[in-house]
Amino acid sequence: MMTKLMGKEIVKYWFVDSFSNEGKRYKVCQLEDGSFTCSCPEWIFRRKECKHIQQIKRHLEMGNDFGLIAFKDRWILQPIKDDDVKLLKKEIDKNKREIRYFVGVPLIRIEPFDFKNAEKWYSQLISLGVPKSVIKEYWRWLK
Repeated sequence: MMTKLMGKEIVKYWFVDSFSNEGKRYKVCQLEDGSFTCSCPEWIFRRKECKHIQQIKRHLEMGNDFGLIAFKDRWILQPIKDDDVKLLKKEIDKNKREIRYFVGVPLIRIEPFDFKNAEKWYSQLISLGVPKSVIKEYWRWLK
């Protein structure tokens, strides 16, 4: 007997650690039609694609499917002399169950502040999957 959710068969599922609550895990399910669900409040109450689903999708797109418990993403942002944000390299540490993404971020001009490029780079970071909290921490000195 197959397990169903919302009238559709669950093809696969993973447990993803909460980003904000240490020790809490959410269950992300992939359904037979290719859609995803999550047991987190963002998905349950708003039906919005949450960061847990985004993490699983990113891992699947990169060919990373290491079992029931998803690897943690660790983002390392580094300044580079370039015009665009770049994914420099990806390291997989199976012992720590962690994927490290090294992302190059162009140096930002402070005086006068370069709003146009800052917005462009922010969008590029978001499109790579870098969490807003990581971007905020990296650019905290801009306040």
